[in-house]
Amino acid sequence: MSRDLAFGLLFAGILLIDITLNNLAELSVFRYLTKPLVLGSLVVYFYLNSDHLPAKEKKYTRYGLMSLFVGDLFILGDFKTFYLVGGIICFIVAKIFYFLAFKQQATIEKRRLTLFLSGGFIYATGLYILIFPKVGNLLIPVTAYFLASTIMALCAFLRYRKVNTKSFLFVLGGSLLFVICESISSINRFYDEVPYKNILIMLTYAYAQFFIVKGMLCQGENTSTEL
Repeated sequence: MSRDLAFGLLFAGILLIDITLNNLAELSVFRYLTKPLVLGSLVVYFYLNSDHLPAKEKKYTRYGLMSLFVGDLFILGDFKTFYLVGGIICFIVAKIFYFLAFKQQATIEKRRLTLFLSGGFIYATGLYILIFPKVGNLLIPVTAYFLASTIMALCAFLRYRKVNTKSFLFVLGGSLLFVICESISSINRFYDEVPYKNILIMLTYAYAQFFIVKGMLCQGENTSTEL
C-alpha cells in the first residue's frame, strides 16, 4: 500500500468518525478531539511531504492550513458571535495564504479572467439575494469572507497550463468545494435549514482541504499540462 493511499484511508476514517459524532448529540463532545484531527492530519501530512516544493508555495500553504486549524477551534467553541467572527477571521487569513500560494504559478489571461468573474458574479449575486435579509451586523465579515474566497478560487483557476493537469484540477476542485461548503453553511445559517447539513458541510470542507493539499504536493510532478 502506498503512503498516499494509506493517508487517504486514514483521513477518510477520521472524517467518518467526526461526522458520526457530529450527528450524535450525546457523543458530540468528543468532536473537540476528532475535528482538530481532520485538519491536524493534513497539516502533518503536508509538512512531511512538501520538501520538494518551492519555498513560497510550501510556506504559504502551511500557514493556510494552520490558520484553518485555529479557525476550527474557534468554531468548535460555539456559534455565538465572538467565536463565529474569530473563526471567520482565521478562515479569511487562510484564504489569503492560499491565494499567495496559488499566485506563484498563476498568470492573468483576459479571457479566462472575464469568464471566471462573470460566473462568480452571477453565483455571488444569487447567494446574497438569499442570505442578505438575515445577515445583520455580520454583513462586513461575511462579505470579506466571500471576497477572499473569490480571490482564492480565481488564483486557482489562473494556474491553468502553468502547472501540470493533476495539480491544476486538484487545487481548483478543492477551491470550488471550499466555496460550496461556505455556501451551504451560509444558506443554513442565514436563510433556511439545509437537509443533512452536518454531513454536507464537513464532507465539502474536509475534502476541499484534502484536494488542495494533494494538488500542491503533486505540483512538481512531470505530467502533462494539457487538458
